[in-house]
Amino acid sequence: MVSNATNRIARDVPAADQVAGLVNTNNRGTRRVLEAVVPLLNDGARVVVMSSSFGSLRELDPRLHARFDVAAMALKDLDAVMDDYTRAVQEGRAAAEG
Repeated sequence: MVSNATNRIARDVPAADQVAGLVNTNNRGTRRVLEAVVPLLNDGARVVVMSSSFGSLRELDPRLHARFDVAAMALKDLDAVMDDYTRAVQEGRAAAEG
């Protein structure tokens, strides 16, 4: 199975007005697909989730890397990180916080 979904930030609309939709599609949408489909897969099946390089840690301020400790995280933990990000964008704190 290959999964890919994206929602982009439009340059002519304030990011604070768009961030919730972006996170809902790009992050929660991927989680919802995984939660729905993985239990249906046969043993040995593979899932490939595609994203742009923008979704990699190298594009993220190093101060934030610890928030993405994949060895210790569950998908619900990522939701909490993205909720924090959404609030930071909406409240105008995102740039200062990295």
